Amino acid sequence: MDWIDVFTRPVYAQFILDSLNYSQRNKGLILHAYVIMPSHIHLIVRTDVPTGLSSIIKDFKSFTARQIIDYLIDAANTESRRLWMLHLMKFSAERNNSHGDHQVWQQDNHPVLLYSPKAIRTNLNYIHNNPINSGIVDIAEHYRYSSASNYVHGNGLIDVTILEDIWNDEGYVHTGL
Repeated sequence: MDWIDVFTRPVYAQFILDSLNYSQRNKGLILHAYVIMPSHIHLIVRTDVPTGLSSIIKDFKSFTARQIIDYLIDAANTESRRLWMLHLMKFSAERNNSHGDHQVWQQDNHPVLLYSPKAIRTNLNYIHNNPINSGIVDIAEHYRYSSASNYVHGNGLIDVTILEDIWNDEGYVHTGL
C-alpha cells in the first residue's frame, strides 16, 4: 500500500520468495517470471487448477501480509522503520475499510491477459527491465530478486518455468501486486 518500500530488506523479499515456492509446490501456481521491487512485485503466472488463479493470489497476499505484519509487530524486531510501516499499514486499513487492522497489499490486482507471443515478450521485458528503469541495476540479471537470471543463466533464487516455447489458447497473466 502507498508504495511503502517494504522489500528493500531481504527478510521481506524472502517471505515473497518462500510463498511463491510454496504456491508452486502445493497450490498449482506456474511461475514464469517475477520481480520483487522495493514497493511492489510483478508476476507472470498461470495455473491449471480448477479453483483458478485468483484463489492462489488471494491466499498468497493474505499469507505474506500476515508474515510481514507479524514480523513488524514483533518487539524483538530490529527493523528501524518498524513503527512507521505499521502506522502506514494501519492508516491504509482504516482508509480502505480493510477487514484487518493493517493493510499490506492493495485490495485489487492489476491482471493483464497476455494473449500473444508479442504480449508475453513485452511484459517479460517490462518485468525484467523494471530494476534497470528504476536505477537499481544496469543489467537485469544482476538484480537479485528477479527471474532475469533464470532466463540468462538458467538459475535464480527460485525456479521458474521459462517462457520460450510455451503457449496455449488461454494465454498468460501478468499480475502487478
